[in-house]
Amino acid sequence: DKQGISSVRKIEPDEIISFIQRNIIDDTNNLTDKLRNIQEISINDEIRKEIVRKLEYTYPYADIFTLKSKYAVSDLKHKAMEESELLEVMVTPPDRKKPVPKFIGTEEEEEGGIFRGNAYHKFFEILDYDFCVDEASILAYLDRMKEKGIMSEEYAELIDADKFVTFLKSDVGMSMKRAYDAHLLYREQPFIMEVGANQVDSSYPDTEKVLVQGIVDAFYFDGDKVCIVDYKTDRVPKGEKGRQILIERYRKQLELYAEALTGITGRKNGGCYIYSVSLGEGIKL
Repeated sequence: DKQGISSVRKIEPDEIISFIQRNIIDDTNNLTDKLRNIQEISINDEIRKEIVRKLEYTYPYADIFTLKSKYAVSDLKHKAMEESELLEVMVTPPDRKKPVPKFIGTEEEEEGGIFRGNAYHKFFEILDYDFCVDEASILAYLDRMKEKGIMSEEYAELIDADKFVTFLKSDVGMSMKRAYDAHLLYREQPFIMEVGANQVDSSYPDTEKVLVQGIVDAFYFDGDKVCIVDYKTDRVPKGEKGRQILIERYRKQLELYAEALTGITGRKNGGCYIYSVSLGEGIKL
């Protein structure tokens, strides 16, 4: 009407059913009749082959539906470990200088190794390069961190101060000390980046993108370059065998860190280093 109000009419259920019968069921019957009247047409071999090709086509990336949108760097590390035949033969259990009573048996032992690794990472994160110069100062600093509640009693019991003396005297440790003095050392820095799905699994296409997130143990600036350090507490054989195990195990992880940090900082890759607590040395990739 003139006020713009439309009229409203109540529709009974019987009327709805009648409408469906007239407009849907009848149309379906008509469609059936039309299908019966379809005439066979002739096609040549070229058309037939094209039809068969399309009908038999299999999408090459059917597994893409299992692809997640976000991965942790550790997911890629585990993938690399699974694919490494070298590691299957040579991997040894994580080193634990001091036992943790609640960890017994195979699975518990592995959990204990992870716990110890977390303790070392925590101390690397808070290490005061000015105060900590020898075993006595490291132990004193550790006690202070316990008193302040920064380092838990359980973590502190797992720390071998002599391991950190070795670290501070290593090439990697001395480089990090110089960066620390120049306020160019950064520790436990999170990042997130986009990568091709094929970096997660080679069976995925590189055109598909996923997000990878992680935390860089440490990096520092050296002129126009950025250097990356990743601490590892894995117990490995001494010498070249041990170095090769760690390189095979963590190469992908360090490559992702380098790609992320060079992109974020705009600086060149000055080197990726694994610092092995077990070997007491830095390994450059």
